[in-house]
Amino acid sequence: MDTKQNHSIGIIPITASKLLERMGYYGIRSILFLYLVNGPFALSKAEAASFYGNFTLAISILPLLGGLLGDLLIGARLASVIGVGLQTMGCFLLATPIYPGFIFGVILIALGIGLYNPNIISSLGLLYNNRKNKLDSAMYIFYIGINVGAFAAPIVIAGIAYKFGYNVGFILAGIIQLGSMLILIFTRKTLAEVPFKANIYLNETNKNQMNIGLRIVSIILIFIAVPMFWIAFELPTIKIYEMYVSIENNLGYNNFSIYAPSFNSLTIIIASIALSIIFSFTAVSSKLKIGIGFIIASLLLFIISTASNNEANSSLVFLVIFISIFQVIAELFVSPIALSFIAKNGFIKFNATLISLSMVITGIVSNLFFRFFSALDNNAPIFYIIGGSVMLLFSALFFVLYFINKSTTSNNTDIKQL
Repeated sequence: MDTKQNHSIGIIPITASKLLERMGYYGIRSILFLYLVNGPFALSKAEAASFYGNFTLAISILPLLGGLLGDLLIGARLASVIGVGLQTMGCFLLATPIYPGFIFGVILIALGIGLYNPNIISSLGLLYNNRKNKLDSAMYIFYIGINVGAFAAPIVIAGIAYKFGYNVGFILAGIIQLGSMLILIFTRKTLAEVPFKANIYLNETNKNQMNIGLRIVSIILIFIAVPMFWIAFELPTIKIYEMYVSIENNLGYNNFSIYAPSFNSLTIIIASIALSIIFSFTAVSSKLKIGIGFIIASLLLFIISTASNNEANSSLVFLVIFISIFQVIAELFVSPIALSFIAKNGFIKFNATLISLSMVITGIVSNLFFRFFSALDNNAPIFYIIGGSVMLLFSALFFVLYFINKSTTSNNTDIKQL
């Protein structure tokens, strides 16, 4: 049983830190490619694309190193502070006109993200170790911070960079990252429930109701299912973009393809707020939530597979809005809840490592798939039908695990009563 039923006040500094960290990171990403091409280094577009690709690849892999360091050596809290500190220094170094200094800045940012990302989530899991029934809703609050930061980044940092110069944008990103670090430093009393030592030295104070075999199977399933979800999530990207263009050209909705992604970001923020409130007062198994998310994803793929390629009309506008909203809902039932499930049901000594492993597997599998998929006729309905069927399969597996766990828990309770 959880000993504490309310949210921890520590969710505020952790979310605020993540908001600023994401704002700084996505701000850098919004101007990095253009700076490489138009800045003092004057790289070709092909060279800049290769550089940018290697940077994002490093960010996808390095969390595994960061998770191991947090678990085995320095602890989640200190790793989070050091990680965002490295990003701060990296952002300031990007403003140097000397190429070696710029490269060192990029390296520091990649290392910092690898250290910060898994350990800030691990910190949230440790903060809610005695109130696990609230962790799903806490993860939604955390997710709000991520998306507010991502939404504000191009508006604030890119907007200022285009007006006052790229270097000003890099310095502003560094100042924002510094703010993220200072929040973690000066709220240490608020985060006192997060141990200031490596996770390997911690013990599981709350006995998990799931038996160890079921926990391992469930986590392995998440490692496999979440990358598949993101593949299915991105599968209709080209189809949806074609709908945007058709609406623009035939209905006169100017810049629809530009403003639609912003609509998605706002939808994520609003839906996250609603779900965080709902699941703060309603107990629903994480496995059921993830299963529901996969069902929604499958239904969307089946609907898209039947979408007409003909002229745009008001029905197509409604369909695009419908797809956008329910894509967001599917994401919110899978992505944050999967992280929450790992934090709740993984093994506390390797909390950050398991979280980072999920991130790395998702990044690598998704990247490899899209390299392969981009060479195919990926607009064919058969791909959506196959994707929808796979989503239904994973949904069924999560529901099966839920009922197995429920049955096992009930049997154990009956035995204790006897």
